[in-house]
This record gives sequence, C-alpha cells and structure tokens, in this order.
Amino acid sequence: MIGSNSTWLFLLIIFFCFSSSGWSQENELKNQGIHFETGKFKKIKKKAKREHRPLFIDFTAAWCLPCQMMEEGSFRDYFLGKYFKDNFVCYQADIETNEGKKLKKKMDIGQLPTMVFISTSGRETRLVGAQSAEILLTKGKEIIGK
Repeated sequence: MIGSNSTWLFLLIIFFCFSSSGWSQENELKNQGIHFETGKFKKIKKKAKREHRPLFIDFTAAWCLPCQMMEEGSFRDYFLGKYFKDNFVCYQADIETNEGKKLKKKMDIGQLPTMVFISTSGRETRLVGAQSAEILLTKGKEIIGK
C-alpha cells in the first residue's frame, strides 16, 4: 500500500508529465494538416508561379457547417497536409472578406465548400461539397500526375 506523501507526489508528477506530453503530441499532429498561405491572392498566385507549383484554393465561410467539418477533419490530416505542403501552394478564401468576395465572384463560385485546383498550366479542377482527406489526396495526386 502506498502510504508516504513523497510517493504520492512522485506519482502525481509522473502523471502530469505523461498527460502533458500526450497533449503536446496531439497538438503537434493537429498542426500537421494543410497550411494555408495568408495575404492577398495576387501574392499567393505569384508565389505558386515562381515556385512552379499548382494552387489549391479552399472557398469557405464561418457559417458553412460542411466547411467547418473539413477544417476540423480533412484539412488536419497529417498525410494530406504533408503532400499538399510538398506539392501545392494552398490558399483559403473566406467569402465573408473583401478579398474572398472578389475571388468568389471572379471564379464564379456558387456553393460552399468549393475547392479549386489550378495546375501550373492554368487548368482548373473543382470539388464541390465536403470531401474526405482521401479524396483530396487522390485528386491532388491526379493534378500533380503522381
């Protein structure tokens, strides 16, 4: 039977070390999803051209439940995030902002969520509606040709 205060203190310290370590690893994995560039779309487009990488644009809004589901699910997938980081320049267009509204109108986006892949040759491929990480990864590989 454990009776001394120092034993209890030791076990308590061990518990907190392991539980905070797990929390840190969980947050680290969450941060491994798709990284969306920030700033003006023109700059993002120039970056993609300069780096000879296709664009991935996610059209979203805070009130869009399927968009939020993807934000919390598909877009946080480690493998999808790694593949897109290595192969695409990713941009998230919030249609509630001026920048997002202009881009939505220019690209004739009607439904959310809509994801647009733009190849280095300028060819557009669209996915409309919530998509799983597996579907996005498959489509991304098709665009890249791998």
